[in-house]
Amino acid sequence: MNLTDNNDSKAWLSFRLAVVISVLLFIVAGATVAEWQWQLISRHFFAKSQQDSDSLEKLSLNLEHPDALIESETLADLPKDLLTVPLLHDTLTEDFVFYYQANADRLGLAGSLRRIAYEHNKTLQDSLIADLLSQPAQLALWRSADGKLTYSLLRIKTGMLAKASLSMVSIMQSLAEAAGEDRQLTKSADMMLNGEKIQFYSLRYLRGKTLLFAYHNGYLIVLSNPAMVLDVENGAGKLSEPALAVTGRLFGGDNLFLNAFGLAERSAKHRISLHAGHLAMGYQAFFPMLAGFRFEMDNTGWHSFLAVNNGAADKNLNVDALWHAMPADAGMCVALPLETAAIQNIIRKFASKNTGLDDVDSVLTGAAALCWYGSSRMHTPLIALELAATIQQPEADNALSGLFADMIGGYEKKVEGGRFPVESRDLANGKLWQRVVGSRYGLYPADQAEPPLNLAATGFFRVSFARHGSTLLFSLDDRLLQHALDTLDKNYPALSERVPAGSAMPVYLSPGKLSPLLELESMDSLPADQEAIFRNAAEKNLLPKIRALQTYPDYLLLLPKEFHADSDWQWQPLEWKPL
Repeated sequence: MNLTDNNDSKAWLSFRLAVVISVLLFIVAGATVAEWQWQLISRHFFAKSQQDSDSLEKLSLNLEHPDALIESETLADLPKDLLTVPLLHDTLTEDFVFYYQANADRLGLAGSLRRIAYEHNKTLQDSLIADLLSQPAQLALWRSADGKLTYSLLRIKTGMLAKASLSMVSIMQSLAEAAGEDRQLTKSADMMLNGEKIQFYSLRYLRGKTLLFAYHNGYLIVLSNPAMVLDVENGAGKLSEPALAVTGRLFGGDNLFLNAFGLAERSAKHRISLHAGHLAMGYQAFFPMLAGFRFEMDNTGWHSFLAVNNGAADKNLNVDALWHAMPADAGMCVALPLETAAIQNIIRKFASKNTGLDDVDSVLTGAAALCWYGSSRMHTPLIALELAATIQQPEADNALSGLFADMIGGYEKKVEGGRFPVESRDLANGKLWQRVVGSRYGLYPADQAEPPLNLAATGFFRVSFARHGSTLLFSLDDRLLQHALDTLDKNYPALSERVPAGSAMPVYLSPGKLSPLLELESMDSLPADQEAIFRNAAEKNLLPKIRALQTYPDYLLLLPKEFHADSDWQWQPLEWKPL
């Protein structure tokens, strides 16, 4: 998010990587995992696709490296099993379990299959889709240009269907016979594998959506968009070379997606793996030690894991000093080591030559902490960094002042000089810098500015940056930053009283304190004058679930105190510790 709506604005801060970390770590919360999975089954299995082969556009997907992977012994059980997590059980209802069964896309697909069977005098079980989703399956997902997980490949092992007297061979034979005459079901590309021809079929359903599927060697593969595998440039009737290689291995029983996540063969009932590159929206370069997250269910319940890359254990994970700066009423906090080289590159690109920050690695300890508060907004966390012990703090203020002035703010067409001035004042143990930045996402309406400001945008932030001793604080919310300064001055309790010293890369979660923020963000996305129906439904059904979070204790999500990563994708167990 840019702090200004003007195209001439500069990148507004080198610390914006921390905002991206907020999106990444917020996924760790159990309720977010549930909502994410809910949408995966209902939306991505029946994902958006092109209306017909003539309208296909080339997709640049690395088919061997999906952004997310769901593996399940019985995919249909996954929503129900998610409700065994206590936090989710009390905040979701039976609607969560049955949502995708009544989903319009699923019903539309089932209706299309029933029509095909009836019009062509074929026998297809009404329970075919449910039977297929009850088999062992892998669901791989890729993001589209907008960052959403839009494209999916579902591989189902159909061996158990034979025991239920449902032969996939006879089902595919019936579909093949109908494909030559039906308006929705048609033959698409084919491929040769070990001397056998494998036919892909295109099935149009509900509002012109299209699935591509094929069956071979006991495996059914379903693709949400034909353009994922068709050679669009050289004729949509052929598979692309990468698609031939990937589908050939999948039909042969190879679990090639496991390599993309550093996984061994699945032994748990369900396993959900998320790539950090997707969750970080392309900003993983700022924290490359993070590889991904994993959630899996075995006979003892659900477990969480974090994958780290080579060298992660060598990073500074001790952020004890930063917790002293964070007010204790936080809803959620995360702490991560930073990739200072990436920050250095941004400073060199956007800051003036005389910042004095020629070596960020020697200026910062490399650790960052972020916290979200119910009194603020999701896009305005409080960020804390720590200066290295060798830095002379007062002398560093000139460099920090120049960095703030260079990198904070955007072009203001109604203001002389193109920017509002930086305001600064001395603190008892440091310095505070602030600048007004116009933005439609601002915390304050433009007409509430005192003194009145000639803003082009409808709102504004009072972006704030401070040094208090060796601690650096930043936030788009000036009130939140002042709250942190009061905490450092010991006028308010700090989070350090809740977080044990020496915790390795902790995540702190307070569901009760986070719920006001979730409620505010939910209602803000549904303006009463634009979304009256959905807002009323949310007030009736969603808000009680969010408020139910207030009954839960605070948690720490911890890594083992000692771990070693001598290669990439080293999975480490995460401990959920109630406080």
